[in-house]
Amino acid sequence: MNNDDYSGATKTERIVKYAMANTRLGSDVHERTYAVLNEEPGNSVTLPLSSKGFQSWLRRHAFRQGDLLKVEDISEAQNMLAAHAEFEGDDMAVWQRVAPLSTGGVELDLADNENTRVLVEPGAVSITGAGSEILFSRSVSTRALPMPAEKGDWRGLLPFLNINEDEQLLLIGWITYTLAHPRESLVGYPILVVKGEQGAGKSFLCKAILRALIDPNNNGIQIFPKDPKDMAISSLNAFMLIYDNIRKLSHTWSDALCVAATSGVLSSRKLYSDCDESSISLHVALVLNGIHSFIQEADLASRCVNVNLLPISPGERKHEKELEARLALLLPSIFRGLLDLIAQIFAVLDSVEVTHAQRMIGYVQWLAAMETVLGFPVGKLQNIYANSQKQAMLDTIQDDYLAQAILSFADRYKNKSWVGTPTELLARLNNIDPLKVINNSRLWPQNAIALSKRLSTLQKVLSTQGVELQLGVRGKQRRIVLGMKAL
Repeated sequence: MNNDDYSGATKTERIVKYAMANTRLGSDVHERTYAVLNEEPGNSVTLPLSSKGFQSWLRRHAFRQGDLLKVEDISEAQNMLAAHAEFEGDDMAVWQRVAPLSTGGVELDLADNENTRVLVEPGAVSITGAGSEILFSRSVSTRALPMPAEKGDWRGLLPFLNINEDEQLLLIGWITYTLAHPRESLVGYPILVVKGEQGAGKSFLCKAILRALIDPNNNGIQIFPKDPKDMAISSLNAFMLIYDNIRKLSHTWSDALCVAATSGVLSSRKLYSDCDESSISLHVALVLNGIHSFIQEADLASRCVNVNLLPISPGERKHEKELEARLALLLPSIFRGLLDLIAQIFAVLDSVEVTHAQRMIGYVQWLAAMETVLGFPVGKLQNIYANSQKQAMLDTIQDDYLAQAILSFADRYKNKSWVGTPTELLARLNNIDPLKVINNSRLWPQNAIALSKRLSTLQKVLSTQGVELQLGVRGKQRRIVLGMKAL
């Protein structure tokens, strides 16, 4: 440290001068300001200027020169440095945990004390301790990923997964897909939905496996927030968020989660302002777990990967600490195996055939490449995912009396079609459900117009169950074509 860098009339002036001399300041496209620390050996460390980590950095270096910074000193220093970063600093691309490589593949930040990076390129995995020009941001809660072993085997993870073989493969696909995709605007992150009865190991899967292999973080598993903005703020400090014990999701939250999966912005009025707008990006890898079937919107269900934990009898249960200790010994090998699998998938990704296109097409293409790497028949993993999606869609309408009535009615017309008006169809459907249902306006359409509106909203999800529903031109003679197509 050069003592000439630490001078000035006040404590704030001295630490600001030191910070400007020993860091590189700048801001990203979201106008978030950063300091790239020049003093660290090897690869650089990037800290948000507003973070507790940067506050600690300021306090530590001031203390070494005999200054004790108070809260107001640190706040003033942060504000001065933020202004310099915004107006005179560099334009920066700052990533969390995963960043794209210009040559193809990704670079991972292990976030260890040595600032180790892992390069995963088509067909190759390498580890580097210096020389990377990519900037990664860390928060005070960020923890290190395991150091990859020289040789690995991802199959060592399978005995710890309390799910059936098909869903084990979907989960391995989700883990590798998530690790292989930086937070770019065109990247979609399928939401992992973990369901299981009490004691089935949901927390162990989320905390000891997913958290440890993708984005170790002191926050672990969180309670579901009250406001989407809280989720967006949390996403600024983590690559992946895990939420525990979800019971029910409102329409507002279903829409927000759809945004989080495919990238979007939350906007609202700025505090104490009538006309200015405040925007915050919402785009993050998400894991949701719970006992109940909490995904009730078809649009959200189409963005999810579902895994269902198997029941565990009392005699088969093992203490989580015992399982975590066994898993910890294998994590370096498992992690290396997953990285090798990603590298192999990268090598064939652009040449694979998508046979079962679904909403999250990037994940489907990843499964297609995984089929090739593992030597599976073309379409095997894609078909598993398509069937899982079909069941998830069916779950969203389990409590919808009208949807269930249409399914029952359409089943009578396999490979042929019923044709009629909305009035005629309502009369037919009224004979399927009991009077207490059809007389309830909240549960059942009371006229042809109401039926037509409901059919429009159900058309997509019913098509996933094999229902062919065509709604004719509006008017008195509107015709409906309804049947069950062969799947």
